Amino acid sequence: MPGPAGVGAAVRSPPAMLTSATTVVPYLLVMAGIGVIALHYLKRINDHRYQVSRLALAKRYEILVKHANDCIIISDARRRIIDVNKRCQIIYGYRPEEMLAMTDDRLRSPAARAMLSLPSAAGEDGGPLLYEDHHRRKDGSVFPVEISEVVIDIDGELQIHRIVRDITERRAQQAHIAQLSLLSITLANVNHAIAHGNSLDEVFTGGCQACVENGGFKLAWIGAADRESGLIHITHRWGEGAEQLDQFEIDIGPDQDDQRCPAATAFLEQRAVICDDLTSNPAWQPHAAQLGIAGAVALPISCNGQPFGVLSVYSKRPNTFSRDAECLLGEIANALSFAMHHFAEQTARQEAQKALKQREEQLLKAEETAKLGHWEIDLETGRPTWSPQIYRLFERNPAFGPGSPEEMYNRYFTVDSARVAQQGIRQAIITGERVQLELELHLPGERTAFHAMVIVPVRNEAGRTVSLHGTLQDITEHKLIEARLGKMASRLAQSAREYEDLYQNAPVGYHSLDKGGTFQRINQTGLHWLGYSREDVIGRMKIFDLLPPESVASFRKAFDNLIAGGETRDLEQKLICKDGSLLPVLLNATAIRSESGHFLMSRSTAYNMTEREKTESERETYLRRLAQLSRRLVNMQEEERRRLSALLHDRTSPNLAAIGLNLSVLAMPGSTDLSPELVERLEDIRALVDDTTASIREISADLRPPLLDYAGLQPTLESYLHQFSKRTGTSARFASKLLTRPTPEHETLLFRIAQEALTNIAKHADATAVDVALKNKKEKVVLTIRDDGNGFDPDTLGRNGHSVGLGMLNMREMTEFAGGSFTIESSPAQGTLIRVEI
Repeated sequence: MPGPAGVGAAVRSPPAMLTSATTVVPYLLVMAGIGVIALHYLKRINDHRYQVSRLALAKRYEILVKHANDCIIISDARRRIIDVNKRCQIIYGYRPEEMLAMTDDRLRSPAARAMLSLPSAAGEDGGPLLYEDHHRRKDGSVFPVEISEVVIDIDGELQIHRIVRDITERRAQQAHIAQLSLLSITLANVNHAIAHGNSLDEVFTGGCQACVENGGFKLAWIGAADRESGLIHITHRWGEGAEQLDQFEIDIGPDQDDQRCPAATAFLEQRAVICDDLTSNPAWQPHAAQLGIAGAVALPISCNGQPFGVLSVYSKRPNTFSRDAECLLGEIANALSFAMHHFAEQTARQEAQKALKQREEQLLKAEETAKLGHWEIDLETGRPTWSPQIYRLFERNPAFGPGSPEEMYNRYFTVDSARVAQQGIRQAIITGERVQLELELHLPGERTAFHAMVIVPVRNEAGRTVSLHGTLQDITEHKLIEARLGKMASRLAQSAREYEDLYQNAPVGYHSLDKGGTFQRINQTGLHWLGYSREDVIGRMKIFDLLPPESVASFRKAFDNLIAGGETRDLEQKLICKDGSLLPVLLNATAIRSESGHFLMSRSTAYNMTEREKTESERETYLRRLAQLSRRLVNMQEEERRRLSALLHDRTSPNLAAIGLNLSVLAMPGSTDLSPELVERLEDIRALVDDTTASIREISADLRPPLLDYAGLQPTLESYLHQFSKRTGTSARFASKLLTRPTPEHETLLFRIAQEALTNIAKHADATAVDVALKNKKEKVVLTIRDDGNGFDPDTLGRNGHSVGLGMLNMREMTEFAGGSFTIESSPAQGTLIRVEI
């Protein structure tokens, strides 16, 4: 007898190892395939949940963007625009597809692109960046904007998100405030010249100079009237091109009524005359072009109550003189008139000084009313001078005196405002030009305020800036009101546009009919459908003109019912279009009535049924094609199952049978001299071969029962139920009343559904009995599967944390793809009934 070494050699011999591998590999392949299919369905479920979450997030973002009052522009890292909201079309005038073909730099005005490149799309701290720029609309108009932009990394790609706000009105308000500030400075300087001037010529020249240099105007002159010659002679002037005024004569004769200039009108009628646009008058346009002016204001000057002459001020731009500017310029003219009194009557100087004091008090009151104060800094001594209103604006005790710049920066100004103020003062000193600023301050009462500051440098004869004059005005309330009004106006305008657009361009037709059926209103959608213009329909056409003769009676009945107090719901009609075609519509209507209940007009909607009919037809065609493809796919799957089942059976069963026979021969008593241990091992191997053979038969039967191909559905189900009952211990009954055999495709489908249902029962139902039945119902085959197991609530599938089982999905999808119906009836502890009709 061989020893232990011989036994070991026999166990590890190559033929034995090859035989074991040949037995296990097919089984492992089948199990791996089942695992891949399970992983595939799990991935489908996870992908579906992810898509639902992502679509919800995208919907919220879309609503937010759509209803934003500012323009929202998204561009990629190369600044190509990739998305815009609806507000952009309103502000810029471009259609969305036009903007998506542009880069964001093209929205900027040519001047802005030439002067300044776009800033980096991130702030110093990596956060949002806020800056101002000038943009250009599609019609070429340029407007100022405030831009807030931030760079966002989305899936590894950098996107620049911008919020663009039109600040045209804000700039206009700033310009208006600045003009009033400059005029206040001008008035103060005129009063200063009057108080300290040595002659009337000096006062008049100083007044003209103040209007130009402090008031920001192009040109100013004072003229005296000569009654004998009928002319106004220009005596004092200041500004660019002032020497050209010497060639002009202002006629105040009676024969110049039609061509009378503003200065002549102001003198003769003794009132302020404003011409907002000189270029619009052909008679004045050449002179305006020669002087480079566009707007003018003329104010009368009197001496001792008698007309003396005029003060004329010209601006470079039209529409410059507001009502407030007119009032302040009127104060300047009055101050000049007062100066004439001052110098004409030396004996009344004291009275004139009193009047001047009154004027100053009025100025202080005006400053107090407007929350406006003026200040001055002597750059040589560094000493500041404040008006009383400045102390009030800073809530500072006058006993402490004016604060030094360093004290003001540290105590009152925010860090940003201090930096802006310092930069503005340096700019004014270096350039000699006035500077306008808006500053944020923290006052002692723990209140935040906004002040508008104007800085006007004063230079000596050598051109060196020796002092700074300026005004400071509290614009806190103005900015708050402006912000509120701006938001309200924007919301109201946006709502009005949205409501009108919703009415005119809704996907349904809206119209209103009077008692006689005449159109009183109709939206653009309805007109487009019918092919008529608004003039053709409103007040001229009746609804009955659009109805085919066979539809008039039914519509008349519905319309009379509406007038009597009812309503019209889902009335299907066909309307005759202008080109003669028929438009299928679904009509709904309610009535608009007076307070007494009398019918005024209808409120009607018309739904265009053309697309729905077309869509229904296309949907049916698509479903038919989908069903065909699905059936083809199922057939291919079944054919592959049949092939795999045959291959598995034909290639493995003979080999396993041969292995079993060889093992039986080896284990026969007396065939070989084998030890009892080896005989026992061979018997164990033969048992494994038998078990593997049985497993392969079961797998082959599950893949494709051969009985289904040559015997049909009834014997196959009966055999499968017998195996199911034997395997699970569950009582299984089968009943069939089929009169005709279904098609092979339907037999395969019904078998797979029954197979899936029985698998679910074995896994989840904990049932003791199962009933399966087949029968005919007219031209349909009905399969029912009933169990007495645990049951469940079908309404909870897919909701409240309950997932829809893959088995249920498979059965429903297979049935619907074949054009059948799939229903489930179940309740907890009451079992389950599955019904399939094909």
